[in-house]
Amino acid sequence: MTELRRKRILWSLQKHRFGKEIDLFKTGGGERAALQLGVPFLGRVPFDHQIVEGADFGITFVRKYPDSEAAKAFTQIVAEVINFVSEEDSK
Repeated sequence: MTELRRKRILWSLQKHRFGKEIDLFKTGGGERAALQLGVPFLGRVPFDHQIVEGADFGITFVRKYPDSEAAKAFTQIVAEVINFVSEEDSK
């Protein structure tokens, strides 16, 4: 990706992020895919620019911003995965 294209995408995302929910990847696609594949839908992670910034610098987002909505969503998804694996192991 060119630097100019990257900047345009970041600008576009930034102008929509302040206190608003943005439908970055179309709502409902994950649920439909999970249903079609016969696997559980684990959840949604709200867009947070700090995830991208943290990843760029090797910072673990959930540890740095544990009270953010995105970190709470990640944590809930991990709990769902652990629960699912535990149930599968006990069968």
